Amino acid sequence: MNDPGLLRFSVGSLPLPADLTAISSSEQSNRADVSWENQKNDMVRNDDHLMAVFYNVHHLIVPIKTGFTRKDEKAKILISENSGKEIYLYLFFISADEILYSIDQVFKMAIQ
Repeated sequence: MNDPGLLRFSVGSLPLPADLTAISSSEQSNRADVSWENQKNDMVRNDDHLMAVFYNVHHLIVPIKTGFTRKDEKAKILISENSGKEIYLYLFFISADEILYSIDQVFKMAIQ
């Protein structure tokens, strides 16, 4: 794949929260610090689960539940030690009943 940023793992009708960001943690080399801001009209979606997909040139990790929900507005996601120096982190939300999905958003991250 020439540009992994063009891959998509989720498409759906759930809204992504505003200002979804993911950065490499300054405290822990194999962690992504994720944050977002919920909109008032998203309050009924508080129990949506944050999902993650990790991709690098060597392997793809299937979607995983991160253990965080929309109401948390932040997450700390551990990245496998053998992920390599650069990964693509795809984030999206899934409804509590696992029927509805949001589109994903991708972040290119350097791992120390």
